[in-house]
Amino acid sequence: MIEAELEELVLVRTISASSKAIFRAWTEPKLMQQWLAPDPNVITSVINNPERNGEIKIEIQSPDGTQHFINGTYQVVTPYSYIAKYWQYSGPIDVIRDIETLLEIRLTEIGASKTVLTLTQSRMKTKLACDAYKADWPNCLDKLENIFLH
Repeated sequence: MIEAELEELVLVRTISASSKAIFRAWTEPKLMQQWLAPDPNVITSVINNPERNGEIKIEIQSPDGTQHFINGTYQVVTPYSYIAKYWQYSGPIDVIRDIETLLEIRLTEIGASKTVLTLTQSRMKTKLACDAYKADWPNCLDKLENIFLH
């Protein structure tokens, strides 16, 4: 049996913040709750242990009360520069449900308060799954940027 090629999404964003601040936004539950769900959804709970084999669990609620869940396990955590974790959605969205992807975050400082964030999400089984994540991540990254504007 020939395995189908898996889809990959790469987004690059320059953010006016230090890599340390952005790393904290990816790893501290109170900060994650502010941005890690696409509008108009809100995060109701975050359990996060950003170390090798550490667990991540995010509960998200849509305005109509629908529940969405993200579960995963950290593979690599290099403070202020790199995070790799398995990322799996469970909830009512069929095209991404139960597909374990690999989410990688690379942070590269390019100045005192500027960092290039490269988000790579790979191992997606279908183009539809890739397109669904591609539709939501930009909104989340906009919200992440807004944290640092205050």
